[in-house]
This record gives sequence, structure tokens and C-alpha cells, in this order.
Amino acid sequence: MKTIKTIFWIFIGVLIISVIGMAKHISNLNEEIGVYDNNFKSLNLELNEYEKHAIAYKFSVEQLNYINDSIITELNNTRKQLKIKDKELKQLQSIKTEVHIRDSVFVRDTIFKESFIRLDTLLGDEWYKTKLTLEYPNKIGLDMTYKSDISVIASTQKEIIGTPKKCFIGRWFQKKQKVIRVDVMDNNPYSEIKSKKFVIVE
Repeated sequence: MKTIKTIFWIFIGVLIISVIGMAKHISNLNEEIGVYDNNFKSLNLELNEYEKHAIAYKFSVEQLNYINDSIITELNNTRKQLKIKDKELKQLQSIKTEVHIRDSVFVRDTIFKESFIRLDTLLGDEWYKTKLTLEYPNKIGLDMTYKSDISVIASTQKEIIGTPKKCFIGRWFQKKQKVIRVDVMDNNPYSEIKSKKFVIVE
């Protein structure tokens, strides 16, 4: 009789463990489905040029190393150059903008000789283009395009609370806290980031 009870309780125990294991497995699968759905929506919005907002992609650090996307690969290479470890990495962001300005100046008086008909000249490189047009008798045209390519990389760093001790041994024993460090770089060599501010709402 005791043997049957023992077998019964062992069976109940195995059944409970199996149910818990299956529930955990189903929960993990649901999370994976949620991530795939999130990334599908992100891609869908990215392909729609008229959308004003975006949904952030979700990838593991392992996926970053083999994903076939030029922008994400570039961001991942940049964070490696900054020597940000896998466990410290929090976010990768890329913002590309293009500014296009077209303007003309008309002068009342004739400023070009009659023999001068028209001049078009183009100055610039991959980051900016300036088209200057001079036209008889009094027209000056300017057409400018300017590009920026901004990378934003957020990571966690351990910082000493308060003033660091002068001696490195003393710094070992000081309390530390995790802070979020944000590196911002504009790859355009003519551009300079004047200010940056980031707020985390918890």
C-alpha cells in the first residue's frame, strides 16, 4: 500500500514539474514571438517613408555579430571601437538627416556682361554639395545639400559615488553605482555636436 502511495506522489511530483517546465517553455516561446512581431513591425515602419515614428528593434548581442544590415553592423563596429563590452551595451541608434536649401538672388541692376550667358558649378563631397548658378543679366542661384550621420550608443558603466580617492588602492574600496553612458558621434567631418542631453524616466 505504501509503495502505491509513494508511486502516486512521485507521479504527482513529476507531473507538477512537467507542467511548470512546459509553462516556462511556453512563456519563452511567447516572448520570442513577441520579439519577432516587434521586429516585423519595426521593419514595416522603416520601409514606409511617410511614417514619422519608429519602433526599436530587439536583438541579442549574439545576433548583432552576424546580422546582415549595414547600419546595425556599422553601429556594432563603432561600439567595439569604443571598447564597450557586450554585457555593458544597452542601445544602438542611428539617425541620418539631409538638409536641402535652394535660394536665388535677383539684383535690379545688370551684374553680368551680355556676353556672359550662364555658369553652373558644383562644389562638395559625400557630405555636402553646393551648386552655384550665375545667369545673365542679374541672377545668382544657390542649391545646397547637407547630410549628417549620427550614431548614438548607450552603455552601462560603473562610476565611483562621490569624489574618487587619489590613490588607486583607495578607489578599489569606494562604493560604485551603475550609470548609463551615452556616446554620440556625427560621422560628418564638417559637423560639430554642440549639446546633448538624455533623460531616463523610471
